[in-house]
Amino acid sequence: MAIEKLSAQIAQSAQEEAERITRNAQAAGAEVIKGAKSAAVQRKKAAEDEAKELVSTQRAERIAAAKLEAKKLIAHAQDEAVGASLQHVWSELKQFRRTKEYAKLLQSLASQALDELGDRDGIVYVNSEDQKLLSGMKNLSKKPIECAGGCVAESKGGSVRVNLTLEAIFESEQDGFRKKAYDSLFG
Repeated sequence: MAIEKLSAQIAQSAQEEAERITRNAQAAGAEVIKGAKSAAVQRKKAAEDEAKELVSTQRAERIAAAKLEAKKLIAHAQDEAVGASLQHVWSELKQFRRTKEYAKLLQSLASQALDELGDRDGIVYVNSEDQKLLSGMKNLSKKPIECAGGCVAESKGGSVRVNLTLEAIFESEQDGFRKKAYDSLFG
């Protein structure tokens, strides 16, 4: 009987030890599951935060790109408006040729060109329509030039030229015209 009692005690002890090990394993398993759930929640929150940051960054980039594109469109529209204004100035300048004041201007330009040339005996060239306006000038060339108006003076040898055509005057003053047009339209 002593063996049976000893066997029962050993079995009882083994049973208790197995139950204790099972409880400890279940507690450890629950702790591992709890830690895994906590880590999963943290990873999920970190992923959500990262996604929000990415969306925010992308939104900011899109807004910046849209603003830049808008500025480009505005600048392009302003350039077109200024260009149209310059075209209008050029048209008005060409129309000025048809006024009585143009003959005085042409004589003044021819005199100024010869002064700049430093040779009062230089040759003055004008377009075919303007030749009659300077018909009394002794050094007017009979050979017309292609231009909208104004004149070109050339030294006798042809080594020096002074270009006071309407095109050259407009070109030299174009930056000033552009600034005035911009200021008038947008300034």
